[in-house]
Amino acid sequence: MKNCYMFFLLGIIILTFSCKNSDKYTKHNSGFEYKIIFDSKEATRIKTDDIIELNLKYFTSNDSLIFNTDDFSGNFRVTVLENNRGLFQEAVKLLKPGDSASFKIQAKDFFEKTRNVKVPDFISENDILRFQLKIKKIVSKEEIEKEIELLSIKKETEENLLLEDYIKKNGITIKPSKTGLYIIPLKKGKGKKAQIGKKVRIHYTGSFINNMKFASTIEKDKPFEFILGQEEVIPAWNEAVATMKVGDKIKIITPSKLAYGSQGSGHSIKPFTPLIFEIKLLSTE
Repeated sequence: MKNCYMFFLLGIIILTFSCKNSDKYTKHNSGFEYKIIFDSKEATRIKTDDIIELNLKYFTSNDSLIFNTDDFSGNFRVTVLENNRGLFQEAVKLLKPGDSASFKIQAKDFFEKTRNVKVPDFISENDILRFQLKIKKIVSKEEIEKEIELLSIKKETEENLLLEDYIKKNGITIKPSKTGLYIIPLKKGKGKKAQIGKKVRIHYTGSFINNMKFASTIEKDKPFEFILGQEEVIPAWNEAVATMKVGDKIKIITPSKLAYGSQGSGHSIKPFTPLIFEIKLLSTE
């Protein structure tokens, strides 16, 4: 009976020691602390330039949640960058697909070195942030390319439907050019015809399909100049202005492939956005 009690007591001691030990973080030579929660035994370790898909939460030292990937729709991914002292990316390189871990990183290091932003006002620079993450997988280049291709097809289909609806609702009967550009005459001029390779001067107003204006040289009374046929402007402008004479005014409806395509432009023009321009040719060389 005494032996049974001793074994029981020993079991409690071992269990207590294990629980305390599970909360122990290891200090990395870069300054952050880490704890591997689950080791997947996967052979491939994460390295620079890998794109990883992960679940991530991070908290202040008093356990206030700052960020949670569960709040995002779709998969959350980051590109692993070169090592920098105390950075999140360096901590991630300790892991493999399937691993889960916890890190402790100083707020100043994380925000200023990893995210390249100032530490938020509600967090002290010296606060120690706690990260909980699980690496779901390393995303291959082939997978990324396939996703981009599928997304492009989806967005192009949506754009075509949007253009078709606009053309129908506005009773536009003019057929598009071979490239897909609609050129609608608004006013005939009597001046010189624009020539490829020559400088042209125009007034223009740009708007979206919903008629919301995003640019106008008329409002600023500052005409725009460019060399016709060169890559100074979007393809739609080169094609459209090449059909014009000085004094002409036209309206063009351009699919995104002749404007800013899958990249968009700035914050206002999103990828795969069809655009409308009214253009008047003021002069040409």
